[in-house]
Amino acid sequence: MGQPSQGKAIATMRSLVESCLESHSISHQDYLTLSCMMLSGKGLSMEDYQTINSVFDRIQIGRIRVVYR
Repeated sequence: MGQPSQGKAIATMRSLVESCLESHSISHQDYLTLSCMMLSGKGLSMEDYQTINSVFDRIQIGRIRVVYR
């Protein structure tokens, strides 16, 4: 099928980030999803980059943990 629209991808990214910040954890799959979004850069604003980067920063300092399920 077709690829999701940019708006849907942005909404997904924001939902993932919100969930991570609330639970202080992220699944490995969600981590990969955010990484791919960041690397592809399609449709991301500077604010979106900063939002995803804040999750990666928190992972690095131990405030969010990556959970392998």
